[in-house]
Amino acid sequence: MNLLRMQPRIGVDALETIASGVDHAEGICLTPDGTLYVSGEAGQIDRVNGDGTVTEVATTGGWTLGLPADANGRIYACDPVRRAVLRWTPSTNEVKVVSTREPGRSRQYPQLGCLRTRRELLRLRL
Repeated sequence: MNLLRMQPRIGVDALETIASGVDHAEGICLTPDGTLYVSGEAGQIDRVNGDGTVTEVATTGGWTLGLPADANGRIYACDPVRRAVLRWTPSTNEVKVVSTREPGRSRQYPQLGCLRTRRELLRLRL
């Protein structure tokens, strides 16, 4: 087997742990107010606190992958178990389904998400 070997751009010694207690982080985002959130494989959305601890603030009830934030600080969670994109609003603690699979498609798994400047959620299927 022929393996391609590359030198890392950043050495491991340059990395720093900023939080502990994160459950298999799949998504990560930073809101406009500077709050850092990560998602976990049990559907949780966790806030990373200033002291490096992690607090679960919401759940999708499924499994979270991509985790972008919009200009208003709302968090979008791509959930392949529910086959949906959900939006969590920190100020109200509301979790709402904002997109589901396309009609007529047997399966569709949203995995990554990003937001464009016009507040459009782009969903990428891998």
